Amino acid sequence: MGHPLRGRPNPRAPEGVHYWVLTICCLPLLPWGPLLAVVTAAYYRRRRREG
Repeated sequence: MGHPLRGRPNPRAPEGVHYWVLTICCLPLLPWGPLLAVVTAAYYRRRRREG
């Protein structure tokens, strides 16, 4: 049994079409953090002006 970072590649890793489907499905998650920060700041500014 090899070390997870060395030795044989993971036999359960997605390949071919499965890899691309997984990549396309997960791609929208990349901007999640920055967009959440932007809308949180906008919400804070809007709520601060009202009160």
